[in-house]
Amino acid sequence: SPAGRPSGAAYSFGGVAQRGILSATAAGLIGEDDQAGWIEFGQPPEQIACGRDPDVLLIRPKEGLMLLFPSYMYHRTIPFSGDGTRISIAFDVSLVS
Repeated sequence: SPAGRPSGAAYSFGGVAQRGILSATAAGLIGEDDQAGWIEFGQPPEQIACGRDPDVLLIRPKEGLMLLFPSYMYHRTIPFSGDGTRISIAFDVSLVS
């Protein structure tokens, strides 16, 4: 994608109601001021035309933070570089009746 901006993702798998991200390790890798490595919600990929500016939410990952969100919501990680190891676990939640 242009300028190193990864496109956002949204999924519509049958039966998947929620997606989740668990930040297992992020200490010392994610800055307070710089948004590199943060998780962004709501910004669709550039190739999808939007009639207005979307509402965008940025969340700074912290160790042990778990986020649950609708599977249709666009999301991405802002690109970052660092010397340490960052571990994030992504998962799907299916509702069963």
